Amino acid sequence: MGKSGDLECHERLEYHKSAVIAGNNFLKYFHDPTLEVRNQVDASHLSQVQENRKRLIPIVKIILFLGRQNIAFRGHRDDGPILTDSLPIKNEGNFRALVRFRVDAGDKELKSHLENSSSKATYVSKTTQEQLIECSRLVILDKILKRVTKSSF
Repeated sequence: MGKSGDLECHERLEYHKSAVIAGNNFLKYFHDPTLEVRNQVDASHLSQVQENRKRLIPIVKIILFLGRQNIAFRGHRDDGPILTDSLPIKNEGNFRALVRFRVDAGDKELKSHLENSSSKATYVSKTTQEQLIECSRLVILDKILKRVTKSSF
């Protein structure tokens, strides 16, 4: 007891002082999680994911449309910028034509995406088309398998 007692001596130790500070910080973050850096970073990451999904929606819709209608995707020259002032000289393919058509028809989000993204992040390359087609194939196959499993035959 007193100033020379165990509790008083322990209270003056450096590791006790840092433990008290850590405990107070824990309670502060527990009661207001928006202050924690990890949650702020995750919120930023979450908004980036949502933005990327919003950018992909028109492109995926074009891919699904072409697949559903059994229309070929690619032409003779299907690389380079899509948004240009002049019409292409060679056949760029149906996918790129539909992307251009959507932009001309007033799809502002797609136009903004194509104008403001780097050339490596537009999601319209033939490699990305193949990846999105494969993802679509897997989703469609999964849906078919679920329907077959539910059927009685």
